[in-house]
Amino acid sequence: MEPIDTLYEKFRQLTDEMKTEDYWSSIKTETDTRLKIIDRFFIEILGWTHRDIQTEEHAGENFLDYKFSINGTSRMVVEAKRLARDFELASSGNGQFYKLSGPLFKNKDIREGINQAIHYAAHKGTELACVTNGKQWVIFLTRLPAEGKDINEGFVCVFNGIEDIGKNFKYFFHLLSHEQVGKHSFRNEFYKQEKSIRKTTNCIHTFNPIKNKELIWQDQVHKDIDKLLQAFFQDIVDETDDTMLAECFVTSNESENAEQELLRLSDELVNNIKNIDSVGDGLIEKVEDFPVAPKSEQFNVDGRMVTVKGKKNGEIVLLAGVKGAGKSTFIKRFFRILLPKHIGNDKFECFTIDLLNFYPSVDMADRINVSLIDQLDERPTQKGSGAYDYIQGCFFGEYRRLCETTMKTLYETDKETFKIEFGKKIVYTAV
Repeated sequence: MEPIDTLYEKFRQLTDEMKTEDYWSSIKTETDTRLKIIDRFFIEILGWTHRDIQTEEHAGENFLDYKFSINGTSRMVVEAKRLARDFELASSGNGQFYKLSGPLFKNKDIREGINQAIHYAAHKGTELACVTNGKQWVIFLTRLPAEGKDINEGFVCVFNGIEDIGKNFKYFFHLLSHEQVGKHSFRNEFYKQEKSIRKTTNCIHTFNPIKNKELIWQDQVHKDIDKLLQAFFQDIVDETDDTMLAECFVTSNESENAEQELLRLSDELVNNIKNIDSVGDGLIEKVEDFPVAPKSEQFNVDGRMVTVKGKKNGEIVLLAGVKGAGKSTFIKRFFRILLPKHIGNDKFECFTIDLLNFYPSVDMADRINVSLIDQLDERPTQKGSGAYDYIQGCFFGEYRRLCETTMKTLYETDKETFKIEFGKKIVYTAV
């Protein structure tokens, strides 16, 4: 392959030859356009050989204009239009990118050429396509990096005339030359526009021949450095360290959107609970639109009425991601760092249950309940003087049942003893 500087000089010589009126006036048909412009660009300037190019090859029910191959593998299709069919592109287009679905490509001739190129590329399995009338060049991918994305959502690189190619010849060469197409260099340019990265797995040769492989002896310095690095990176991945969670968690647009949605849900749920009274040993609380209660009920607790009005069954949030994506770290960071104090702290508690520890099991639900109770049993010390009221609220259903049934007499005659027995009952339930 000749150096790009040499090829640029050939481009200038060719364009000087084309400047004459006689040259352009001699181009009347699509065949003229292909012979006198397109063929010369690809062969004389972009480094392709006649052996690399197939024309009029069958593709579906039609025949394509050009198919470019490297070592027998189809790499690019080109759809040619006669010079007189102007694409009506923007006045400036020296390597600029536009959306394929945008208004720039509403012209009948260019839209026809793009659709034909997409069709032929699908049949030949090529990733790159080009539509040109000799002067105007439109280059695009026929397979987008994002799986399932409509091809019309992709980007197109436009050169709107021979002068535009001269202004940005390096870029034109980078997209269409034999050398650069062979290296898939065009991918990086389009992926920048798509804001996507596709990993390439082309391996030319190994750094060290396999026959030379042998174990390398590690001296004491290697061992010491290994221990140092392990300790350092272990600190970074330590999910119990709030500072590391706050400073080292890598956010994305998706994670930030999830954070905002969870904050909104948390705020709504917490605002449904409002304390109206808490006197002595009684639990006096009004729950408005509490997300667990199935209907409105009233209970007599310590001589006062507690109203529970429910209409929802809570909120379920599905956090999806591949193994190692950081789902658990995201949750821990959210509840320990991001959740505002006016929403968290004494308003609710966060419990973690790993279902893999209980599945499969016929008594899975009972075992999960025991695990929750065990976690509850560890929390009251954090609530200070309100520990008993905290437990009483967590087991309010059991508290009410005992008040009204088997321990009703004890509740009405000796509340202190009732408290002790209620506490024992909770402990026995957990066991």
